[in-house]
Amino acid sequence: MNKLELWNNLSVKHKMLLLVLLPLALIVFLASRQITSLNNQLADLEKVERLVRYSEVLSDVQSKANDARPTSDVVDITSSLESLKVLGAEIFPSDEAVRLSGLLDDYQESVVSVAEAADYVEKQELVEWQVDTYKQILMIIEKSPAKAVLPVVDGHMVALSQLEWLVFWADEEIWQTSALIQSYQSGEATDELSKQEIANLVQNQQLFVERFVAINADPMQVNLLLDSFSNPAFEESSMFRNVLLSSEGVASLSSAEIKAGIDALNLRSNLIQGVSLSIEEQLRQEIRTLVAGFEQQRMGFLTVVSLLTVMLIVIGVNLALRVTRNLGLVLKFLEQEDDNQAISLTSKIGGKDELSDLLKR
Repeated sequence: MNKLELWNNLSVKHKMLLLVLLPLALIVFLASRQITSLNNQLADLEKVERLVRYSEVLSDVQSKANDARPTSDVVDITSSLESLKVLGAEIFPSDEAVRLSGLLDDYQESVVSVAEAADYVEKQELVEWQVDTYKQILMIIEKSPAKAVLPVVDGHMVALSQLEWLVFWADEEIWQTSALIQSYQSGEATDELSKQEIANLVQNQQLFVERFVAINADPMQVNLLLDSFSNPAFEESSMFRNVLLSSEGVASLSSAEIKAGIDALNLRSNLIQGVSLSIEEQLRQEIRTLVAGFEQQRMGFLTVVSLLTVMLIVIGVNLALRVTRNLGLVLKFLEQEDDNQAISLTSKIGGKDELSDLLKR
């Protein structure tokens, strides 16, 4: 009842202004929600772009560490790891970012330890630590909440994640193959253990290829991977692997055949890495297109809402002033005793709406 009395006690001018402001407030509220949604989507896309950059830097770090394994050189990855920590803080929740930072420190320590290993056996054990640490990092990246943004982006990220694992397993196969050859040449009894490790790595690669083809809805990416698999290096590396895992093993291979086999494995890994880089570029292009579209949509929405708001304010204020002005003229007319004033009142009231017609009568 009090609210009704408050409304009744308001002047006509204030009532008219409220009738304009209430729908205006609703428009502003809905517009702010839509703009917030667009801003959130843009922020998510920026996170995805950082995640792609994170994966790219991490892959480069792993590649440098792999290249340095056979030597005693300490590879400088400090600046890359620091940039990964900065990116991680921007991408992941605080607890995951802290965990990743610790894993990156462990990874750097493992790389240094591998370079300082006293012998090949110790180096192999330290490499296992390095591999385990890297796998934990990849698993955190794979579960990143930044990936679930849009279906098309999520599809690219899943494909990219599968390829990162595939490259990782392929590189580890090269290392284990080199370890098997090294063990044979040095007369160490680790032949069967290395063979089993290689067989597991091959199985992992086959599973990830099958998953990539099965879950990836982008035919271009599937064809890109299949085209890479048509390279002779894949068949040559497969034949080389079969000989290594046979009962004769390394003993049945000449030095030239071993070199050719290792070269085929390296080329195979590079081809898979090339597919990964192509999908990264495709994803970046997709993100740029989406960002441009969202920004245009946001700008267009802001423009339309601004125009509607201005129009509503102008029309509402004009209507309120018009009504109050006409009513004011009528009140003045009623207060006057001279009927001749009616002529001047009629001339002062303009417009052809119902209220103007009523007041002119």
